Amino acid sequence: MALMRKPSKLQGRTTISDVAKACGVSKTTVSKVVNLPPEKLDVSESARQKVLAACQKMGYRPNRLARALASGRTKTIGLVILETSPGYHSPLWQEITSTLVNALHEKQYDVLFVPSADRVERCIQLLLDLRLEGCLLFHELTDPMAQALEEVNLPAVLINADGRGLQPSVVPDDVRGAKELTRHLISLGHRRILYVDSNPSPRHFSFRCRFEGYRQALAEAGLESGARKLSGVPQDLAAQIVTMTPRPTAVVSYDDRFTTAILHGLWKHGVHVPADMSIATFNNTELTKYSIPSLTTMEVPAAQMSRQGVQMILKQIETHEKAPPKPILLPERLIIGESTASPPA
Repeated sequence: MALMRKPSKLQGRTTISDVAKACGVSKTTVSKVVNLPPEKLDVSESARQKVLAACQKMGYRPNRLARALASGRTKTIGLVILETSPGYHSPLWQEITSTLVNALHEKQYDVLFVPSADRVERCIQLLLDLRLEGCLLFHELTDPMAQALEEVNLPAVLINADGRGLQPSVVPDDVRGAKELTRHLISLGHRRILYVDSNPSPRHFSFRCRFEGYRQALAEAGLESGARKLSGVPQDLAAQIVTMTPRPTAVVSYDDRFTTAILHGLWKHGVHVPADMSIATFNNTELTKYSIPSLTTMEVPAAQMSRQGVQMILKQIETHEKAPPKPILLPERLIIGESTASPPA
């Protein structure tokens, strides 16, 4: 039996000829109006408004390729994401990327996700082949990536990633945030405070910064000799924590996803939070709110990072001026949950 092709939903869509006929103008006029900025038009304002009104009423959408060829611009930004990053699927990254995409769309820019998977040369070549106007990077800047970006002179901004003084970046102030979080525990009366994290590969710069902030807070309180870090799988760490002598009365944990697993492990060993032990963490994603108990956390400014990154990349594109290769540090905010209290008597 012969197969019949189903009618395409695209059949009968409005064409540039339809708009031109409805407006009583040439197809060239319509093409200029929809593809060129107003300052480059040799069309009267009344004609431009008439064409735009017809396009909206008739549901006409200009051909993206034609628009790029006419204007010499794609108005598309590449989002370069390292697929092997430990935070690739985390709630924090999802909030960052969704806010960023919305912010770019508000500025009439399109977005193309470019998973790099460490293939630096291929990734950069793809950005150039597609004539993207800039890129936002979501992973640590490697030497090959830094060199490639410099050679092609492509506008770039790193978001929640270390630019190493070679590229502009927008990052949370994790050192200050960790200090404030640890100071909160100290203010509650805790003196034996443990730091825990995992062992991902590669390690995000926040692993280093958060431990450093924790260490600095202990040093300021005269407790530097008590600074201690354990790294590993949450379930194993929970077992180690309950057997420590003396046992810590509080724990600073790398992020909320990691912390929820630590909480479960402590509960299985009969340790109740915060009655027996306090625990504090970072990010303040949805996991923080629905954890039992709710978590005391440092809120990472995900939406603000995204908006700042968009402003920086668009400024580079529009002014053709490279942003200073230094990080913009955004403050974090302490959210007091139910997981911290004074140490047990």
